[in-house]
Amino acid sequence: MMRFKTVSRAGMLVASSLLLSRPCAAMQVTVVYEAEALTVVKAPFGVAVPRLTKVAGSFTYETSTADTYWDEDDEIRGKFVHSGTGAFRAEFLGHVVTGSGSPVASTNIFGTDTRTMRYEDGDGHFEAGTMAFDGAAREDIGLILAIVGTPEDLPTDRLPEQFKFPDAPHTFALRDASGEMLLQFLSYRQVAADFRIQAVEQAGDQVTVSWRSSPNTAYSVEFSVDLKTWAAISGSIPGQEWETSFTDDLATRYSGSSIPAVGYYRVVDHGP
Repeated sequence: MMRFKTVSRAGMLVASSLLLSRPCAAMQVTVVYEAEALTVVKAPFGVAVPRLTKVAGSFTYETSTADTYWDEDDEIRGKFVHSGTGAFRAEFLGHVVTGSGSPVASTNIFGTDTRTMRYEDGDGHFEAGTMAFDGAAREDIGLILAIVGTPEDLPTDRLPEQFKFPDAPHTFALRDASGEMLLQFLSYRQVAADFRIQAVEQAGDQVTVSWRSSPNTAYSVEFSVDLKTWAAISGSIPGQEWETSFTDDLATRYSGSSIPAVGYYRVVDHGP
């Protein structure tokens, strides 16, 4: 699939082109985290989990997902259901807990200045699906994760593309019939999962191409005048956490020759 976005400028018509491996719908945002077991009740998952055990993992939510909840007594509350590509992972003491693949992300308002994104799975309130422990599906596993923000962070009709975690620590509960772990974030980073060009901007003879990116990934920028023959105009560009940019200096690149009237840019993902 190929997407185009054209931007008319004086002199040169700049167009961007990006090859996509899948259709672009709601954007997926993955939060990679490290946490610790702040409180342990009994033996969750049949495992003796010492207090302050380190847990590493990630969870994914989708933006622009349709709000499927409405209550005349609670209008400012949204229920956003994943399209089946959601994911959760928690690794600790050599064990792995994974999500059902279709968790529910719901937003609720608490007071006038604070809102919360609730990420629920397993035997949670919205019955989001069956989670697994060490690869074995278990009906009794449940997850409730809440991130507190502001109305600007959490509009009611969509989830944010980048959630601004406040400084206050956040906890989430992971449990089964044997016990519960109350986990507190130690660190986190957010990664946009949909690779696409965000903007192509021209200032004089300089054109800046910006695209959604992920860290630990290499990219390159290519240029074409006919969409048939492409030439790399950059070296390997390390991906930034959220967005990466490259500026093409046309005057320098076409020194001694005429700048073409039409040009196309393409960003190539080379992986880790």
